[in-house]
Amino acid sequence: MHRNPAPPERAMLRFEADELIRGSRALALSREGSRLVIEVATADGGRQLAIRALDQPKVTPLPGTEGASNPVFSPDGEWLAYVSNGKLRKIRLSGGAPIVICDVTTSLGLDWGDDGSLFFVPGIRSVVMRVLSDGGAAPRPATKFDVSRQEATHRFPWAMPGSKLILYTAGSRGGMYDEADIVATDLSTGRATVLHHGGFHPLYAAGQDGQDTCSFSGRRLCTLCPWTRRNSPSASRPSPSYRGWSAAQPELRRKSLSRAMAF
Repeated sequence: MHRNPAPPERAMLRFEADELIRGSRALALSREGSRLVIEVATADGGRQLAIRALDQPKVTPLPGTEGASNPVFSPDGEWLAYVSNGKLRKIRLSGGAPIVICDVTTSLGLDWGDDGSLFFVPGIRSVVMRVLSDGGAAPRPATKFDVSRQEATHRFPWAMPGSKLILYTAGSRGGMYDEADIVATDLSTGRATVLHHGGFHPLYAAGQDGQDTCSFSGRRLCTLCPWTRRNSPSASRPSPSYRGWSAAQPELRRKSLSRAMAF
């Protein structure tokens, strides 16, 4: 009987940065998994974003990102979007001043789609909003509440490849993440599909030979589900992968598109 060889295990990369702020919610991993953005302390006691190549020890502060939260890389890795001082902004990583995209009073999730759209949640009782990263148009809703499920908050959007589908957390009230739903909405039709009950903060990773994965947190577990590529979204057979994840531990954040995970 012929058996396919098991895939090689990937080592966990650990590093320390003296400037890293414990409990920081600002953490972003580039799509190819080679660069990490973290939040560091400034000399005057403030906070700002900094970037580090994972094969280099140096952490480089990003001027103009003071007080930033929810950083996310652009699909091409040339820009970084984030929220600071009531604005959604972007900055070119090769240099230059931050550019304001739109007003945002707060942010409960931010992601950058392949088509240039930014998906964000501007308030506790808000749906996911969508705005073009080059500005020029007002944000518009990307999702809507399902009153039959008593939805009152959408959070943590994740744009799927092609920006035709987004994943997000839907719940009746904030903080009850372990009782929330993982939902996928088709942006062309507005159809929403509940993928799983009892989790939050969905992520997606494209695998080899169509073996894609959707992950989410909930009940102190990071759970992995096989993702089926077909016309309607489907995630099935969830299996716990990492223990110890909890909504009560906001410093545990992760971003993945290259099967790399940062937390």
